[in-house]
Amino acid sequence: MSHVLVEVVRSTRNAAVSLAEDALKSLGMGKEVVIEKNKSKNLPNEKKIYILRNWESILDETEKRIPYDVSLKEIFTDEELTSNEEYLKKLKKEFNALHALDTVDYAICGVSGILSAAIDIFLVGMPESPLAGVEGGSLSNFIRRKIEESLPTSEIKKLEKEFWVPYDPSTNRNLRIPVEGLSTYFHRFQSLGHDPILGFVFGVLD
Repeated sequence: MSHVLVEVVRSTRNAAVSLAEDALKSLGMGKEVVIEKNKSKNLPNEKKIYILRNWESILDETEKRIPYDVSLKEIFTDEELTSNEEYLKKLKKEFNALHALDTVDYAICGVSGILSAAIDIFLVGMPESPLAGVEGGSLSNFIRRKIEESLPTSEIKKLEKEFWVPYDPSTNRNLRIPVEGLSTYFHRFQSLGHDPILGFVFGVLD
């Protein structure tokens, strides 16, 4: 709209100048008009000089004009603040819609939890207090029975004492670096070999 207005003003000005030139020429002053037009064309162009201020001077002047802290709310108008808040809500809604869990995600989590619990109960099991005896899952019990059938109890205790494994300690007794919270009741939480899923990798690796 502003561009159209400028063009209208320019065309109106040119028309007025043309009318003035015609009036002067009709009075016998055509030669003077041509001379003055040529003079105006030969005028030297004035160069505008811009002085760039450094940041320190701008900052000093601003602090003198506004010697107090300005919050973000003071910079924007009420309409701009409302518009910004609505835009942020829109962005948050789009982000949540993009990254929210869908039915498949919940199904994967549920199935993973059920499978992990089933593997832990039926294959690994949770041993009771050592005083009450150790009873694990079907896989643990099967392996334990095979070992007990192949070796006498005295031999098993001797092997346990002389060849204890370093990767699954239940206490801090033989460790150079103590582990906080390590005990016979909670040592399973300190090792990935006891994890229901990761135990298939780290347990076998140990």
